[in-house]
Amino acid sequence: MIPTHPGNKGGKPLEEPVVWEAILNVLATKGSIQQMEDMRARMMESGAKPTAYVYNVLISGYARHGQMTTSREVFESMSDTYTGMSAPNNHPSSHRSIDSNVYREPSTYEVMIRAELSNKNPEKAEEVLRRMEERGYPAAVFFKARSLLDGAGAGGGVGGMGGYYPVPVLGLEQAQGQTFAQG
Repeated sequence: MIPTHPGNKGGKPLEEPVVWEAILNVLATKGSIQQMEDMRARMMESGAKPTAYVYNVLISGYARHGQMTTSREVFESMSDTYTGMSAPNNHPSSHRSIDSNVYREPSTYEVMIRAELSNKNPEKAEEVLRRMEERGYPAAVFFKARSLLDGAGAGGGVGGMGGYYPVPVLGLEQAQGQTFAQG
């Protein structure tokens, strides 16, 4: 599939994590756990280095299927960088990693909070929020995550797992008030 794409010069294994993130996102949202795990294994075999964004998708995908233990394991397998800093190794422009760690981003905390809330674990979501606060991220970043808990307490759907990134169905899911069943 990816190694034979015309854009992949020489048919070598593709190491670009953004492509793998997109594929995993589709499987996490629309596929099965087995499909997601198989693709994750293929990514690792290809030599691609996962990023926080790839892990965010995995956390979300496992949570979507009620596998919170695995979501938490993925979250806990990640590292934290210096207090107040966003993470290195997570952006294509810095594809040359400084080390082999996958560092949590503020978005990783948000995804984990959403995962806990979607699986009816508000106490665990609060714990993740406290850990995020300890990281010293800017107030706007922290309060955005805090609003997930505030929205969940008010009965809003803010904490739900609509997928880490929404996957549109040909961009038509909002057209004329129509909704499409998820498979």
